[in-house]
Amino acid sequence: MQVRIKAGGGGGGGIIATWDLNDTTVGTNRCPLLIIDESGTAAGLKMASKYATSVNLTIQIRQNFTVIATLTIPAGSAANTVFSTTTFTPSSPVFNINDLLTIDVTSSDGTASGTGVCTVELLYYAGPGGTTTTTSTTTTTTT
Repeated sequence: MQVRIKAGGGGGGGIIATWDLNDTTVGTNRCPLLIIDESGTAAGLKMASKYATSVNLTIQIRQNFTVIATLTIPAGSAANTVFSTTTFTPSSPVFNINDLLTIDVTSSDGTASGTGVCTVELLYYAGPGGTTTTTSTTTTTTT
């Protein structure tokens, strides 16, 4: 699994947290914890699978272990199709420095592949009123 963050410099930039899931077995905390290092507000969530889905593939994003978003790739969806949502609970969750983000898989056929099964992206804007400028990248890889 990989977690990549692209952060806008000097505050106010768009930040994209990306999780590449190699195993979609149903379970909690299915990826490395992501530690927020710049506060901001959630804006959108995207997910795509490399494989056609035979059953619903549903994930939950948790902030400090509380569910803030759910996204499903419906059964029968073609591979490489992007699904997205801007629905969060609460409607615009605020991330604070040192908050933890993680992913649960709540429905899946359990597909696993060393080259990745699906990618999840969470977009949030740093600081009040953020922008979409992206200026740097950090990558962490775990196996």
